Amino acid sequence: MKEPADLGDGSKTKRRIVRLLKTEGPLDAGTLAERIGVSAMAIRQHLYLLQDQKMVTAKERPVPMGRPSILFCSRLIEHAAAKEASNAGGDTD
Repeated sequence: MKEPADLGDGSKTKRRIVRLLKTEGPLDAGTLAERIGVSAMAIRQHLYLLQDQKMVTAKERPVPMGRPSILFCSRLIEHAAAKEASNAGGDTD
């Protein structure tokens, strides 16, 4: 298994994707493509590889008509949010 720092081919784009997800929260492939300046299909290919490496997760967001939108999120942000929620549950003032 690859180390997180070793993202393989296209690592510059993958680093930009992960950075955007960490700083801006969950985003869809289209939004990431606009921000980075590559096609949505290229972004999806990078996202699928990042999912395989357990660096991002995908969640469906229902929309009124058609297919649900898929939002991608950095696993580091999800882990931090879960830890914060569990810590908040144990606080007593």
